[in-house]
Amino acid sequence: MNTLNFLTIEPKDHLVQPEEFAGITPDSPAATIFTDFREHAPPVINAEMTAVEAERLMSNEYVSLKLVVDSNREFIGLVTYEQLCSQNILKQVANGYSREEIKVTDLMIPRERVSAIDYSELNGSTIAELVATLKLHGEYFCLVVDKEEHHIRGVISASEIAKRLHVPVVIERSPTFAEIFIAIVK
Repeated sequence: MNTLNFLTIEPKDHLVQPEEFAGITPDSPAATIFTDFREHAPPVINAEMTAVEAERLMSNEYVSLKLVVDSNREFIGLVTYEQLCSQNILKQVANGYSREEIKVTDLMIPRERVSAIDYSELNGSTIAELVATLKLHGEYFCLVVDKEEHHIRGVISASEIAKRLHVPVVIERSPTFAEIFIAIVK
């Protein structure tokens, strides 16, 4: 019987990630870049969780986006780490809420306002076309929906695309009328 030798992990030894070896380019199929919920569990968070707890959880998990689900585990919205930041919580506190009573649902994007792309359309597109679509609509992320099966199939994130392509993906979001109005009134 042959025994194996234990090694010491040297400081220069690097923890590899799958995306380092994927060989993704802007001309690669767009379907190669999305997080497919048939292969990966969706990143979910309970709607009843407080915003402070959710921010801590997402920080500890190093994730920037969670799908908000109700008690039946049905999708009701989406929340980003940015939405849970202290500034947004302080705005709610200024409106009379205590930090402990602010829920994820108070800060999330409701289901009706979440952008999505049809899975069949995604399959016929390139990553460059996907990035152009995100830029055109000023969206940092979108869901992928299989319209035939009525499944929320996955998520696409501009930051994940940037990480996998090793290039910046700059999304410029147009301000909403409400944001312009608030800026003018101040």
